Amino acid sequence: QRNVNAQTNIAAGNVSGTWNISGSPYLIQGHIFIPSDSTLTIDPGVKVLFQGHYKLNIQGRILAIGNNIDSIYFGVPNSLIWPGWWGLRFELTTAVQDSSILDYCIIKNGKANASNEDGNGGGIFMKNFSKVRISNCLIANNTTTTGSSLYGKGAGIYCKSCSPLIKNNHITNNSAQFGGGGIFCD
Repeated sequence: QRNVNAQTNIAAGNVSGTWNISGSPYLIQGHIFIPSDSTLTIDPGVKVLFQGHYKLNIQGRILAIGNNIDSIYFGVPNSLIWPGWWGLRFELTTAVQDSSILDYCIIKNGKANASNEDGNGGGIFMKNFSKVRISNCLIANNTTTTGSSLYGKGAGIYCKSCSPLIKNNHITNNSAQFGGGGIFCD
């Protein structure tokens, strides 16, 4: 058993480098971005806890590679925090980026709730970027809500104009207002 005594506060803005177990949990205080020239590596067992309705926008590369003993957790400190967090979002990620990997991750309680494209993809949102591998993950309790039937899709995973590799995941108890509770692909 690990003896973890630290926590790391992460302010809104750009993030990169390595988040390791000695700094866990990482408490996210605003919208964070991985810039197009950067990589964020997250080690096994790390908890990334969003303190409000914030998103992790990945324009560069994320390597969140856990293992079957120590998953990486993305979510909120407890399921009662409303409105949850805004999920992992591959927005404006260019095709020249290296592949991103989410392996042995837990992605829970994401909530996409906007009357525009931000109303899609409660847990994971991907648009125009295919170099993503999602494997051995638990994607659960994510939702979408919006006032427009054009949005509110893909509560667990939303894919538009892309073809990521999604394999060996457990996708459960996700709820989308207008389609694709687990996965929506367009």
